[in-house]
Amino acid sequence: MKLTTLPQILQERAEQTPQRLSQRHKHRGIWREYSFAQVRDQVRSLALGLHRLGVERGQTVAVIGENEPEHFWAEVAAQALGCKVVSMYPDLTADETQYLLEDSEAVCLFAQDQEQDQELQKQHPALRRTPPRPAATAAGRRGRPAPPAGRPPAGSPRARPSASRRSRTAAARRRARSAR
Repeated sequence: MKLTTLPQILQERAEQTPQRLSQRHKHRGIWREYSFAQVRDQVRSLALGLHRLGVERGQTVAVIGENEPEHFWAEVAAQALGCKVVSMYPDLTADETQYLLEDSEAVCLFAQDQEQDQELQKQHPALRRTPPRPAATAAGRRGRPAPPAGRPPAGSPRARPSASRRSRTAAARRRARSAR
């Protein structure tokens, strides 16, 4: 069988070499490593969460955030369902973000942090709530089952403020821009 999509390739690699290193990411000075099996499990969990929210093949899922593993996982999860993905960098202006969301007809949005999520929910209340951003566990492995549709889970980005340095830096850049 010829592998043609990223989800198919990820699944194949996870079956052949489940413990082999797939991704590394430095978070607050500590390197976190994810095997192919761990990445596949995260992608599967997110894809199931999107499916539970009613996201269907051919629809558009938007992802806004820094270049982190969760961003990649959200993109591949949407692709696994046959969705189109619009990936946005967090320092886009509100007008640029609004244009991309409306032009792409996005039905669901993954936001990196609570600040982005709240602002975009005000501007686009019809967007579906995404599964929670996975929280790190002691072993560095991430993930929780998706919440019921329409209700933010405890511990989700909607329920806790962001503590990431990147989020604070991005917020500072936005404040500086608006002060000009």
